[in-house]
Amino acid sequence: MSYLIENEKTFNVARQKAFDSLYITLDTLYGKCNISEIDFKNEWYNNLKKQNDIIADGWYNPPPKGMAVLFGNRVSFDSLRNEKNWSNNTTINWNKDLLYAYCSPIDKLSGIIGDISLTLYFGKDEKIINHIKNCHNAVQEIFNNLDTFQNSQELFIGSEKIFAKHKLKNCIISKTDDTPLDLGHTFSKLDGLQNKNSLTKEDKQRISKARMFINENSSWNFTEELQFTIEPQLISTEILELPQISQHYLVKKSNNKFIICQDIDYLLRKYTIHS
Repeated sequence: MSYLIENEKTFNVARQKAFDSLYITLDTLYGKCNISEIDFKNEWYNNLKKQNDIIADGWYNPPPKGMAVLFGNRVSFDSLRNEKNWSNNTTINWNKDLLYAYCSPIDKLSGIIGDISLTLYFGKDEKIINHIKNCHNAVQEIFNNLDTFQNSQELFIGSEKIFAKHKLKNCIISKTDDTPLDLGHTFSKLDGLQNKNSLTKEDKQRISKARMFINENSSWNFTEELQFTIEPQLISTEILELPQISQHYLVKKSNNKFIICQDIDYLLRKYTIHS
């Protein structure tokens, strides 16, 4: 197994700050009554804006501000581009609901995007908890086999076989990829942001179009220092009423080893997977 794990930190500055601000937001709002998706999103955005040298108003837009927070059964969405999947006044029951969180800031200094997302569950239903564990185990199996994939196309095909073995299906939909179903994409870079506080529409389009996707039709090599995501949205093929689970990881190859940022696992262990 030739990969390294970075659990508590990441090689991507904007993502680190996105994670830190999400952690603070959860710590502040967890357990409070009448917290809506919009309340959580606004608190997260304000915490993100306090971080230095990033543009908090994300590149992935829509949704507004490049952020999305969804509660309950709304975590089983199709695309965040659709207005019905933008944050609204739905409130969370911390004793039984799920939470999906996504944001897409960019580091001013490096110009590299720093997306992060995950699904958390706060209830005690063992079927849902075991489903989330199964999703997590499937993604870990992909990590264990990274060395066997020669390019992005092989990674996608291999991941589909792993998901099927775990009786899961990846249903991530990309409206900006020529092939709708994918596993993730490269992290784009945009120069000249040092003196900017926001991105133009053209900036966001350049970032979006610069990505290379992990799908059945695209084949690119894992070159040194190239950052790419593994971010499936998984549903059970056995128990259809189980929720869609999103787990967003970041990977890069350095000195011929894959380095995996598993920062979201800290939140999964704290709030959802307790064993």
